[in-house]
Amino acid sequence: MEWTERLKTYNEKYGFESDAKRYGFDFNPERLLIRNEALRQADRDLYEAYLREKFPVEAPLELEQFDLVLANLLRLNNYEAERFFRMKGVNLLRSDIWYQGEDAIFTALQVAEDDIVLLTEGMDTEKIENHVFPEQVLNRAFVWVDGTQLADFERVE
Repeated sequence: MEWTERLKTYNEKYGFESDAKRYGFDFNPERLLIRNEALRQADRDLYEAYLREKFPVEAPLELEQFDLVLANLLRLNNYEAERFFRMKGVNLLRSDIWYQGEDAIFTALQVAEDDIVLLTEGMDTEKIENHVFPEQVLNRAFVWVDGTQLADFERVE
C-alpha cells in the first residue's frame, strides 16, 4: 500500500486530521507514518519538512534521533533476522506502525520476562506501537529492524 493511502487508513482509525490536538508528538500517527516512510527510503528531507511544519520545537532533537536510527536500520531476510534476534537476545519487538504491514520497522528490545505479558496485551488492536514476539515477523521476505535500543548494538551482516 502506498504510504499516502496508508495515511488515509490510519486517519480513519485515529482521526488525527480532524482532532490534531488529541495526539501529542510521541504518539502522533501521521508523524509515525511519515517517519517510517522517510527511514525506509532514507529520505531525511521528507521527515524534516514535515517536522518543521508540524513540530518545529521538537524537530532538532527528533532529527538527531532519526539520523541515529537511520544509521542503525537493517533490512534483513527472515534468516538474518532470526540470527540477529538470537545473537542479540531480542525477546520482544516494538513496531512503529501496524506490525503485520510489510513496511513496519521493529525496534529490537531485551525485556524482562515479567514485563512481556503487560507489553503484549492487546497487540492486535492497535495499528501503532505494537509489541510482538520476534517469531511473529519471521514469515515475511524481509524485516526492517532498528537495533539502536540494544546496548551492544553492532551490525550483523
